[in-house]
Amino acid sequence: MERTTIPGMPDPILEMVSTLPTLPTPPENKTNEMIATLAGLIFPERTRSGTLTGQDRSDLLHIATAIHHRVAGFITGERAILRAREELNQLYSIDVVGAAEFVETLEPGEVGRLPCVPRPMDSPSGLRTYLTKMPLW
Repeated sequence: MERTTIPGMPDPILEMVSTLPTLPTPPENKTNEMIATLAGLIFPERTRSGTLTGQDRSDLLHIATAIHHRVAGFITGERAILRAREELNQLYSIDVVGAAEFVETLEPGEVGRLPCVPRPMDSPSGLRTYLTKMPLW
């Protein structure tokens, strides 16, 4: 995100994102296959023509990392990823949300209090139990 931010201009989304924890990049052998699959899903025309950009590859690595770590959600401003949100949810059980869409759901001062804990993946009932224990603001 820093790469696309205008220097000297305030960027509330970048400020919010910088408060969140980061995930380690998975081993290359695990991401290469997933990135190839995701590229065809998210950027089908550029994948077919072999014209993926550096930004496309960066976006694919980010979503592949999120899927590898089995995160519940992925926040992005990339329209191609947002267009593929239903397929990503069906294939990888990840909810994709637009950055502006996400920020609109927050109350002032809420960003620093977001819970960041692993999601239980053992069963639907385990996830249901986990979600019932989540704090509501």
